[in-house]
Amino acid sequence: MLTRWNDLGTIDLDPGFAALNGLRQEMDRLFQRFEHDWPGEGSSFGLAADSQPTVYIRDAGDDLQVSAEVPGFKPEDLHVSFEGGSLIIRGERSDEVPEGYSVHRKERGMVRFARAFTLPSRIDPDKIEASLRDGVLELRVPKAAEERARTISVKSV
Repeated sequence: MLTRWNDLGTIDLDPGFAALNGLRQEMDRLFQRFEHDWPGEGSSFGLAADSQPTVYIRDAGDDLQVSAEVPGFKPEDLHVSFEGGSLIIRGERSDEVPEGYSVHRKERGMVRFARAFTLPSRIDPDKIEASLRDGVLELRVPKAAEERARTISVKSV
């Protein structure tokens, strides 16, 4: 017969297991708060007011390609820079109510984020290109000339 962990108690258990029980209870409280707050005020298509966009960085040979999911952002809401050897993506979206309208239900709020990434190779910051399409920010970050792979031909002697 299976017995739930809560029904066992911690009296006869090793002190290490009792500590794990406290951790489990704390995690239960954390998940309850998460469920209670989701989707709460300030959440927006999975990007909550204090969260960060999902980012994917891949090496494409001569350049690095960066994708960041930023739903609901316009190009003027985003700022991309290269400072101190780090690629920085910032964004801020406000929640504006059109004039003459009142709010009946609000599930989207103001969102502000900043992400900084140390890249795996030196880059040419003057040639970084950024575009926004369907809520995805795409960056093309060219590697510096000395970082690019070179093919060396082998000659017969």
